[in-house]
Amino acid sequence: MTAAQDVANTLSVGAYEFDHPQMIRARRLWADLLARGGELSPGDEELVTYMHVDAIRDRLMADVINPYAWDQEEYDDLFRGALQPDAEMLKRMKAATIACQQLSREVEEADQPPMLMITAMCQWLTINTDVALMGAKIALKIDPEFRLAQLMVTMIQRGLQPAWLTRRQ
Repeated sequence: MTAAQDVANTLSVGAYEFDHPQMIRARRLWADLLARGGELSPGDEELVTYMHVDAIRDRLMADVINPYAWDQEEYDDLFRGALQPDAEMLKRMKAATIACQQLSREVEEADQPPMLMITAMCQWLTINTDVALMGAKIALKIDPEFRLAQLMVTMIQRGLQPAWLTRRQ
């Protein structure tokens, strides 16, 4: 277990506990990082710990799609791909991908799966499923029990596409 994972294991944040102090801290760090286009600054490595907390990692990904989704149904829809990527979302996705790549270079391999999955989710939402699948498989090589990666692989293998695309067909 890495140091980031050890600290993450001490944090208890509920799935919809958006007002939790650690959630707020992580979201501020993430928003600043995305605003810089994903270019790291001192202190950003703190995000690695937060990415090991499922509820925080998921909120950070949701913030890439729509940082203003607060309602539970609207929030959950983000993970079904309810919103078609627009220019602003694509800008945040690019910044998130750069941020995750740069953070991954700074950490142990065991800390990389959450970052791989944020990147994979961005790829899935933009119908780049081959890259999304590759990211999920790499995450599974690092951590064969990483449930989010298992889910992504299953979704892609079953041909599940974002809801915004299936509504258009």
